Parts: sequence; C-alpha cells; structure tokens
Amino acid sequence: MSNSNNANSDIIVNKSQLFLVDLAGSERIKKSKAKAIRLEEAKKINASLLILGNCIQALSEKNSFIPYRDSKLTRILQESLGGNAKTGLIVTVSPSNYHVEETVCSLAFGQRAMKVQNKPILNKFVDYESFCKKLSLDLDKLNDEYLELKDKYEKLLEENNLLKEKMKKMNLPLSTKRESKSLSFDDLNKSEKILISKI
Repeated sequence: MSNSNNANSDIIVNKSQLFLVDLAGSERIKKSKAKAIRLEEAKKINASLLILGNCIQALSEKNSFIPYRDSKLTRILQESLGGNAKTGLIVTVSPSNYHVEETVCSLAFGQRAMKVQNKPILNKFVDYESFCKKLSLDLDKLNDEYLELKDKYEKLLEENNLLKEKMKKMNLPLSTKRESKSLSFDDLNKSEKILISKI
C-alpha cells in the first residue's frame, strides 16, 4: 500500500504493509485424539504458539532479548510485535464449560499481548522514477519556452532588418525628417541589444 504526500505528490511516497494472520488455537491431544499427520501438525502448531507466547511475555516484561528467531511465525510477526506497526489482536473463546481451560489460557494470552507497546512511524521513501519523470517534463517545458522565445526573437530581428532597409532607401533628402521622426541606426542597434538581453 502506498500514499502520496500532498506537498510533493510525485516524489515523497508513504509505504505500508498489511498482514492478516489467522493463528490456529493450541490443541490438547487428549481432547482432539489426533493421530499420524494431524498429530505432527498439532505438535508444530503448539510449539509455534508456545514460542509466540514467550516472545510476547518477554516484550511485556521489557526484556533485552526477544526470541524472534526461535520460530518462523515469530520471525514473520517481528515487526508486528514491538516493532514499526499498528497491531490488532482478536481473541476468540468458547462459551462451553468443556473448554474452560483453553478459554482461560486464551484470555491470559490476550492480556499479556495488550502490554506490548509498538512504535509505529511513517515509512517515507523518495520515488526516484517519478522524480525523474517530473524533471524530464520540466525540462521539456523549458525547452518549449526557449524555442517559443527564440522564434519571437527571430521575427523581431527580421522586422528590425526590414526597418533598416527602409531607412537606407530614404537616404539624405529625408535626413531632417529622419532625425526628428525616426530612429537612427545606433538607436536601433541599442534597442536590438536590449531586446536580446531581455530574452
């Protein structure tokens, strides 16, 4: 999951992950009477849940060492247990008196889990691919503006040359009028330089 930041919507991205884990309940062999393959599965499930309980116990007591590596389950849930995550836990229990021991254990597990404190922070990353595309678009825009200004400059330069040609044809008999009503060659050259500097 990702979410763009409003200030730099194309550059800074907030990334997150969503984990949904369905934990199997601990199984009492005497009650389930599991055999063969199901018995082996029950043993592995109970072992994983025991290690998960040990991790939660260590986190609730704020121990310096947390045995995450003792099980694949706790390794996967490492960030969710005291790490950079927001964690929610739903504990389901049976209303039957026959399963009262399992219910008490499940509630005790949930109570210990409530003591674990996570430290979630925003995961901000620079999306360099989007950043590169943005720079490329900005460069194309500037290039288009430059070509547009260059075209305007060439048109003005052409008009300026036409004016010079007209003034040459007018020559001496109209020199007084030219001095009073028209620009000199020097003035035109100056105006051309000013125009170029502005562009």
